[in-house]
Amino acid sequence: MQLLLSLLVIVLESYLAVTGAMAEHIAAILPQEAPVTASVDAAVAPDYLQELGTSYDAIPQILIDNLPSQEAAVITGLDQAGITTPTNDPSEAVVNIYCTYRNGDRVYATAGTGFIIDPKGIILTNAHVAHSLVLEEMRGESDCVIRTGDPAVATYKAELLYISIAWVIEHADELTTARPKGTGERDFALLYISNGVDNEPVPSTLPYVHARNQYLTQSAADDTVSLIGYPAATAFAAESIDAKLPKMSATTSISELMTFGSNRPDVIEVRGTPLGEQGVSGSPVIDDTQVAIGMVSTLGQEERSLRALTIPYIDRTIEEETGRTLQEYLEGDVALRSKLFKDLIVPFLQNVLNDAGVE
Repeated sequence: MQLLLSLLVIVLESYLAVTGAMAEHIAAILPQEAPVTASVDAAVAPDYLQELGTSYDAIPQILIDNLPSQEAAVITGLDQAGITTPTNDPSEAVVNIYCTYRNGDRVYATAGTGFIIDPKGIILTNAHVAHSLVLEEMRGESDCVIRTGDPAVATYKAELLYISIAWVIEHADELTTARPKGTGERDFALLYISNGVDNEPVPSTLPYVHARNQYLTQSAADDTVSLIGYPAATAFAAESIDAKLPKMSATTSISELMTFGSNRPDVIEVRGTPLGEQGVSGSPVIDDTQVAIGMVSTLGQEERSLRALTIPYIDRTIEEETGRTLQEYLEGDVALRSKLFKDLIVPFLQNVLNDAGVE
């Protein structure tokens, strides 16, 4: 019987290598990876997606296994901000994130872009922009402010709501020595606006942009999109990163769709624009319906081109790491979830960074 079962497994695995037509039926017989909840449009075929590969083999399950963390996602009645609609002008939801981190006599500064995706003031940005808040919790020598307007002026303070744990582990030895490099995989974080810079109250609702959790199809290639952000390469060169940066926007188009090995469009590359420089990381990619379909993470292959993580990729990945979808992670008691993240994850990451020699 065991021999017969082994032969059956070999036959089924061979068949899977050339066709996915029986995948759903085989899943009932053989152990499979956890299914992805977001559906994939039939027009999305793996043969046109550029393979980016993946270096993330082990994903910590700390938040999934922690009951208080899961309970913090329970919806408590209506959304705290009430019933709201996204802004008609996505640029109103785009913010500049400016962080400094002191290491001995040296001060490191990072500036990036983010955009509000929930009226409670929850910001989606890059892990490589928000990682200073992890160092702040560990060392107490970091400061981050949220700047708004054009030019950007300090307006809010923000707390770390979530940062990809796997990303921090992967880039532990780079955090205070250089700008982290890579494909942009898992390079995302969530912040939430907690206070004004001078303890001014935060408005009950803030302008936000809808983040569309829908996979792109092959027909999206060459679609017109817009970018909005705070490019800062010139300011870095002039050593005046704390200057009031202008908010800029540009129109471009999608040149390519890519995958981290999921056979789904995880990354979109857009053609070069004046925004294609440092500081624009975390900017939204906006489609013609004024919703965000992605978030800029790295430079692209062509001059001033950019690559962006798609919203469905971020949704799928945060669910893998937390047991909650992106939307579920925005609901419930956000302040409690932020505290639980600090209490659970920051000590864990501190040990990781200490082992990597981060001072």
